[in-house]
Amino acid sequence: MQILTLDELLILAQQYSDAKANNTFAPCNPDFLIQNMLVHLLRLKEENKNLECQCHTCIKKRDKGKSFFDREYGRIFIVCPICGNKRCPHANNHENQCTNSNESGQVGSAYP
Repeated sequence: MQILTLDELLILAQQYSDAKANNTFAPCNPDFLIQNMLVHLLRLKEENKNLECQCHTCIKKRDKGKSFFDREYGRIFIVCPICGNKRCPHANNHENQCTNSNESGQVGSAYP
C-alpha cells in the first residue's frame, strides 16, 4: 500500500472528479463520497499545514544538529509516495517529478 501526502491525495481526488465530470470513465463511487473526501482532505490540510515531508532531502535537513539516536534518517525506508519506488527522483527530493520507475541511474535519484 502506498502512502500519499495530502497534496497528492487532493490532486488525485481532483483528477477523479474532473474525469467523472467529463464522463471519461464510468464512476465507481457516488458523487457525494468524492465531494466529502475533498472537503475532509481540505480541512485536514488546513489543520496540518506543517506536515513533515518524508523525502531524503527534507529528512536530512530536519536531522541537522540532532544526535545519532534522535535522527529520522535511516529509521525508515524512503520511497516515492506516488509510485512507491526507492529510485524515483521524487523520493530523493519532493521538488523532483515522479518518474514511476525504479531504474537505476535516474537523474536526481538518491540511488545513482
